[in-house]
Amino acid sequence: MKTGTKKLISLLISLAVILTALPLAGVTAFAEVSGDFGYKILEDGTAKIRSYNGKAESLEIPSTLDGHTVEIIGDNSFSYCNSLTNVTIPDSVTSIGDSAFSHCNGLTSITIPESVTSIGNSAFEKCHSLTSITIPDSVTSIDLMAFEECDSLTNIIIGNGVTIIGEMAFYCCTGLTSITIPGNVKSIGSAAFGHCSSLKSINISNGVETIGERAFSGTAVESVTIPESVVSLGSMAFGNCDNFKKIEILNEDCELNVIGDDSNFEAHFTIYGYKGSTAETYADGWDLQFIPLNEEQSSTPENPTTPDVSGAKGDVNNDGNLSTVDAKWILQNIAGSRTFSNAQFKAADLNGDGKVTTVDAKWVLQTVAGMRTV
Repeated sequence: MKTGTKKLISLLISLAVILTALPLAGVTAFAEVSGDFGYKILEDGTAKIRSYNGKAESLEIPSTLDGHTVEIIGDNSFSYCNSLTNVTIPDSVTSIGDSAFSHCNGLTSITIPESVTSIGNSAFEKCHSLTSITIPDSVTSIDLMAFEECDSLTNIIIGNGVTIIGEMAFYCCTGLTSITIPGNVKSIGSAAFGHCSSLKSINISNGVETIGERAFSGTAVESVTIPESVVSLGSMAFGNCDNFKKIEILNEDCELNVIGDDSNFEAHFTIYGYKGSTAETYADGWDLQFIPLNEEQSSTPENPTTPDVSGAKGDVNNDGNLSTVDAKWILQNIAGSRTFSNAQFKAADLNGDGKVTTVDAKWVLQTVAGMRTV
């Protein structure tokens, strides 16, 4: 073999060795270990914690690992670390990943710095000893099941940056007795506070726009005011609330879906201020009484002069149409805020049992919805 050829082959082999030592295009991270922490070096040189193998009770997560700034606490990185009782997250961290601290049964407190902007799905799920949490203003969303079944949680402070409380975010936090939703929150997700069985005081601030299905179902709430900003109240939002008596809805244009059923209980409460209604508003077992607010937003019932009319079945206002207004008048008559003439009483008694009850109002609504003919 010629000398020139040998040199060329030698150079090619050397080049191959050098290339295998270099990162390939598109590779963004290296796995590393520093003490009890497993981590990745990301493309920008920052670190993402992948795992923790220590047994500390009180832990201050370092802001750097081997000179690399810790920016992300990765998915599942501290899950099932039962030795942990309190954790401090450094202000270098911007993201807490999915299930990052889930099932840390001994964890009683955790400090989340203002640098964090997102809390992932199930991030603190089933941390059964966690008693309080402050969501900093920097966080914009609390994701799906983030604090599900944190059943010792008694104090939640939601920061001024949060706009979304995700589905089941605080589901089954049975130690929670009161909650204030600040006005910066625009959306409360489905079952966000569902089955918080001790939750009795719910303060929803003006600014909230949508409340999802079963958002507060199964709670101990007795009354609640839905602010004017709310445009949609989801199905069963307060379903299965055995102590529920009154809901005050300040926006008469709020899209009110079915808010209860009779599968487990019967509830009797008053809706103040809500004037619009649809057949889908009602469900069996609910005794709904409409008492519109006056201009000063007082709860004085209206008692208008009732003409002596003789309408067709259900048409108690004798306008020639069977509508939700007729159902409203029937409910007002039951509540004592409207008086019926004999003719109106006969028109209102759709089921012919000689009485005017909520069943008659329900029949009117079912007729309007095309579910029944009279």
